[in-house]
Amino acid sequence: MSRGELPRWVDLGLIPLLNLAAAFAVAGLVVLFVGESPVRAVEVLLFGAFGYGEGIGYTLHY
Repeated sequence: MSRGELPRWVDLGLIPLLNLAAAFAVAGLVVLFVGESPVRAVEVLLFGAFGYGEGIGYTLHY
């Protein structure tokens, strides 16, 4: 490992997790900004994607 490289676990694990956490935080702030509950928004999103058979089919197809 040269001086400028990150450890593999950081490159493959930590950085993607930090990116995902940042994306959820920004999305939550946007939802709050428009006056809705971020928790309720996630519930609606998950129900639409996985809450019924047709939704699961659309999630997998598209």
